[in-house]
Amino acid sequence: MSVETLEGLKRRVVIELDAEQVKKDIENRLQNLSRRVRVDGFRPGKVPVKVVRSMHGAEVENEVIGEAIGKKYQALITELKLEPAGQPVIDMPSEENKFSFTAEFEVMPEVKLDNLDKLEAVKLEAEVTDADLENMLTTLQKQSQTWAEADTAAALENRVNINFVGRVDGEEFEGGKADNTPLLLGSNSMIPGFEDQIVGMKKGETKTIKVTFPAEYQAEHLAGKEAEFDITVNSVEVGQLPEINAEFAERFGIEGGDVEKLRTELRKNMERELNNVIHNRFKSSVLESLEKNHELEVPEVMVIAEAQSMAQQSNFPQPQNQEEANQLMDLVKQLFATQAEQKVRLSLLVSQFIEDNKITPDETYVDKRLELIASTYEDPAEVIEHFKKDKNSMQNIRNIALEDQVVDLLAEKAAVVTEKKTFDELMNQQAQR
Repeated sequence: MSVETLEGLKRRVVIELDAEQVKKDIENRLQNLSRRVRVDGFRPGKVPVKVVRSMHGAEVENEVIGEAIGKKYQALITELKLEPAGQPVIDMPSEENKFSFTAEFEVMPEVKLDNLDKLEAVKLEAEVTDADLENMLTTLQKQSQTWAEADTAAALENRVNINFVGRVDGEEFEGGKADNTPLLLGSNSMIPGFEDQIVGMKKGETKTIKVTFPAEYQAEHLAGKEAEFDITVNSVEVGQLPEINAEFAERFGIEGGDVEKLRTELRKNMERELNNVIHNRFKSSVLESLEKNHELEVPEVMVIAEAQSMAQQSNFPQPQNQEEANQLMDLVKQLFATQAEQKVRLSLLVSQFIEDNKITPDETYVDKRLELIASTYEDPAEVIEHFKKDKNSMQNIRNIALEDQVVDLLAEKAAVVTEKKTFDELMNQQAQR
């Protein structure tokens, strides 16, 4: 017995079955089945084996051979001390030797963490200032504003209602026409240049504007094309911000309408979100450095499984037939393969680091992660109690806590650079990720 090394992590072994033993096992199973199967015209337990063979022979043969291949394969990889990364692909035997099979599979790579001294990471620093708090209050005001129609020319942050018709090369295109469409000027919800050219228009005014679709526009037939739109403004509305008073505070869950308590709670939420972003960005920085500093070939089967998982999380449609399944698989590989490969490689590296350093979960990290999650709820103690009763939720928390623990240990070996940022810089970058 030997293993043949193919490209990369792929291996091949030959599985030779004992033909006489297989035939004997098939016959025994048919005899056992004859005592249990019910066939019209025969008493229970008295069905002739030849009748059972004619009805179930092919099925029984496939079952026996499949089980024999599985047992022989497990024995082979144990004897050869191989660690498969997934299930083997078994080929069809030749007519000359129907009991000889080949199994192709990938093995797990050997993982060596020999570049930990080259790790680098960026740790961001920021704080919530009084100005940040006032900006957030203004944002909340805008979210709660009311709208009043005005006879003035449209300005940024006004809301307009428009009709529009778009043309490319003089021809209208699908999706380029709509009536009674509300649009907040300055929201950048339309293609670049569209909203800016509505500024200054009044109710009842019609205007033709020219814009260019972005080169990376989702509709490929429009990407990079110049277009013109006929726009009619049906109405212009000006926002009216609510006062920051007791009524405003109560609207955001502050009993009694204490405005100062609203400010305090808002700052706490902002600081929690900011600290969470800083933590996650540092964590990503450390882990990305770990992955980039260790070349490691990863099993394709694991990459495909991870890509499929990412596609499911992205709510990919379910294929209706094999043709659709093949097309979707090609798309999944195209969209997710690179990121999936990085995730698999990083997972293998982290697992090896945990094994090398004999790391076990530290309950301090678990409690800290649990308290952080619970702090976003009105009654943290009740939430913590609920989580502790749910084994699956607690296991997820323990996994995240263990990863935090690993990152802290890796960070001790890394060259860490500190960068100061503002609240807006960090939160805006987070929104764009």
